[in-house]
Amino acid sequence: MISSRRAVGLDFGTTNTVAAIADGAAPRLVALPGGDVFRTALCFWHDDAVRGGLAVEAGHAAIREYLEFPSDSRFIQSFKSVAASASFDTAPVFEKRYRFEELGGLFLT
Repeated sequence: MISSRRAVGLDFGTTNTVAAIADGAAPRLVALPGGDVFRTALCFWHDDAVRGGLAVEAGHAAIREYLEFPSDSRFIQSFKSVAASASFDTAPVFEKRYRFEELGGLFLT
């Protein structure tokens, strides 16, 4: 009997993140913006039109934003690599500091 339940798997990697779905058929990769893999990167910049005044993009869009406006943005890549470090507390992004959990939450939304 094939199960009608669906499961989603997320491999949150240091450099890339991938997602897959299993729903009774063979597991398959989820199509993500920019391809099957999503870069584990965030880019922040000031934007008065955004609530809180700070805009953020993730993945390939973050890389594009940073390459277009490097001096006006804060780019964070491979942020998972510091998660296990006892010396990591927060990452400074302009006038705010983000904990790893907050960076991960922004990345996933």
